[in-house]
Amino acid sequence: MISETTIDDVTARISSVTPDQAQELVQQMGAEQPIVLAYLIASSEYEEFDQEESELFLFLGIALWQIMKQRVNGCPIVSDKVLEAAEKANEESLDKLAADSSGDFLSATVSMIENYPEPGVLRYLTEVLFEASSEETPLMREGNLGYAFLSLKVLLDAFVEP
Repeated sequence: MISETTIDDVTARISSVTPDQAQELVQQMGAEQPIVLAYLIASSEYEEFDQEESELFLFLGIALWQIMKQRVNGCPIVSDKVLEAAEKANEESLDKLAADSSGDFLSATVSMIENYPEPGVLRYLTEVLFEASSEETPLMREGNLGYAFLSLKVLLDAFVEP
């Protein structure tokens, strides 16, 4: 499992990149993970996202990729098939959660994080998104939080799955 220290180190490094370095990261992602980059770009163009939300979403996608590269075996190349399977599994989980009461939802969410193969990474994603939506001047509007979380969890699952 990836440690919280590693997650913090990677996100600090990513947060301090210049625009030129950010472009290099995007190009590197395109070379290493073309399916992931296409998914991120398509998802970041969600019609409800404003510019700031789109940028945060892309940042988090790149951060997830960089974090997952720190695994002992590195980061697997995500295929269309793996990404589609992750999307389907998340849709099924979402349908189940939608039928639960709010108490069951909270319990299921905590259980999901605790039992996830990379709990620190999922916790990071959850915390960043919820903090970004709860600030005095939110970076992610509450109405877009679910879409952003689900889309990024699909990506994370695709990195973890193989």
